[in-house]
Amino acid sequence: MSDNRAVTDARKFFRRVADDGWGRLAGRGFEREDETITEARHVYWEGIKRAWSIYTKDNEAVKQANEVLRKVMHQAYERYADEDKVSDVDFVRYVKELFQAHDDYAETVAQVWKAFAKDMKKKKR
Repeated sequence: MSDNRAVTDARKFFRRVADDGWGRLAGRGFEREDETITEARHVYWEGIKRAWSIYTKDNEAVKQANEVLRKVMHQAYERYADEDKVSDVDFVRYVKELFQAHDDYAETVAQVWKAFAKDMKKKKR
C-alpha cells in the first residue's frame, strides 16, 4: 500500500467516524435504509474502531494525535455550539470543522494505519 493510498484509506475511515458522530445529522432528509443494513454497518464500523483502538493502545504517536483531535473537537464545540444562539449555519460549520480535524488526524496516523491495514489482512495459520 503506497503512502498516498494509506492517507486516503485513513481519511475515509476517520471521516466515517466523524460522520457517524455528528455529520449524519447535517444531511437531514435523505432516505432511510433498511434497519438490518444500518445495524450491520454500525457493528462493522464499531469493530474496526475497536480493532484500531487495541492495535494502537501503546503507540505514542497515535496517543498524541488522539489528544490533538480531542482538543480540536472540543474547541470546535466551544466555538459553534453556543446553546443560546445555535443556527443551522453554525452546525454545518461545526461538522465541517470536525471532518477537517479527522482528515488531519488521518494524515498524522497514516503510517500506523498502513501497518494496521496490512496486519489485519494477514491470515494466521
